[in-house]
Amino acid sequence: MDSHLADEVSLLRRRLLRLVGVDEFSAEAAFVDPCVSFRLHDIICSHCNDCRELDLCRDPALQKGNWACPCCKAEYDAAAIEARLVAALQGRIKEYVLQDLSCTQCKQVTSCRLKGHCSSCGGSLTSSIKAADARKRLVVFRNLAAFHKFTLVQELADMALADGQTASKLP
Repeated sequence: MDSHLADEVSLLRRRLLRLVGVDEFSAEAAFVDPCVSFRLHDIICSHCNDCRELDLCRDPALQKGNWACPCCKAEYDAAAIEARLVAALQGRIKEYVLQDLSCTQCKQVTSCRLKGHCSSCGGSLTSSIKAADARKRLVVFRNLAAFHKFTLVQELADMALADGQTASKLP
């Protein structure tokens, strides 16, 4: 933002927040991006070797189904992009499954995954990645795959989401 306008913008923001009855430093005043972003880094065109970062959720050309390189207009390799998405999805699933459990009281990471309580202080154990957050990530993968017609990614995301449903219903 232009430094000359920064003071005016912050004053305008403060006045608008006061107008709607929200404190300037409250949680409601914090900006939350309403659109999910999913970027694939280092996508290289096989014809001109141009390296790009593709945002599969926000890129207007991709939203129209145009998978062409902006430099040479050659089509990107869809199979390679789907393979990258499969690897990213598997990485997210592995990250959730292999996450550490830590004590809510002493914050120590546990070495035994079978215990229900911390061996040091007896506090309860919690995961670092919440199930709801992991589920949101999987839904993003499923929706991306459905929109861009990546059937393998969609099937894998659906299976992971179904396993999560089954696991959450176990006693």
